[in-house]
Amino acid sequence: MNNHQGYVNKDYLENASLVFKEIKKSSYEKMSIASGDRVLDVGCGPGIDVAGLAKQVSQNGLAVGIDHDSEMIAEAKTLAGSLGVSENVEFHVHDVAALPFDNNYFNSCRSERVFMHLTDPLTTLKEMYRVTKPKGHIVVTDSDWSSLSIDGHTVDTEMKLFQFHRDEVMASGYTGRSLFRLFREAGISDIQINIFPLFTTNLGAFSNLVRLQVIEERASAANAISKDELASWREQLQQAADDDCFFCSMNIISVSGIKPG
Repeated sequence: MNNHQGYVNKDYLENASLVFKEIKKSSYEKMSIASGDRVLDVGCGPGIDVAGLAKQVSQNGLAVGIDHDSEMIAEAKTLAGSLGVSENVEFHVHDVAALPFDNNYFNSCRSERVFMHLTDPLTTLKEMYRVTKPKGHIVVTDSDWSSLSIDGHTVDTEMKLFQFHRDEVMASGYTGRSLFRLFREAGISDIQINIFPLFTTNLGAFSNLVRLQVIEERASAANAISKDELASWREQLQQAADDDCFFCSMNIISVSGIKPG
C-alpha cells in the first residue's frame, strides 16, 4: 500500500489551483480528451480537476476522481453538484497504488502534485498505465523541490530546511525530477517533457504555497536546524520582504506519454 504523507487541506488546494491554472490547462491538453471519453484524475483531492475534465468529456463521457482521503472525496462530490456535473462524474475513496478499475478502462489519466506524497510512485504510475487504453495518454505533473531557490545570505539554513523537507516531510521529495525515468520504467512511449518555472517576490504567497511554517517547525523539532538558525532565517526573509527584495523560484515538471498499442 502506498503511504501518503501530505499535510494539505481543501483551502490550500483551492488556493494552489489558482497558481497552477495554466499548468493544469496544459495537462488537460496533453490528455487529448474527446467527447465521450472516460478520464481519470489520480489523487483528485476536492475534485477541482475532475469538474474541469467533466466539462471536456461532455455529458456522454465520464470523469473519475480517486483519493485516499474520504473528506476530500466528500468535498469533491459537493463541488461537482454545485457545478452541475454530477451526472458524468464518479469519485472513489481508495489507495492509488491499487486502482479499482479494469485494465484498459480509461482513454487518458492524469495526476498532479500527488506523486511526491507517495512512498512508491512507480507502482501508482504502473497502475495508471494498466487502466489506460492502448494509445491512451498519461500525464503526471509534480514539483521539482530540488530546484527551489531563495535569494539570501543564510544559504546553509535554506539547504538544511529544504533537504529536511524533501527527505523527511515528503514521501518522495525528488519525484519531480525523476518523472522521466519513472515513465521509461513503466513502459510509456512518446514521452514529452514540459518545465514550468514559477517565481514570486511575495513572501506571504511563498510561505502559504510551500507551507513554510510547517517545514520550519518540523525541522526545528527534529533538530535539523537550531533555534538560532531558524530565528536568523526568519529575520532575513522578513527583512527581504520589508525591503521589497524577496525572491524565490522553483520548477514544476510535467511529463506525458502514450501507452503503446
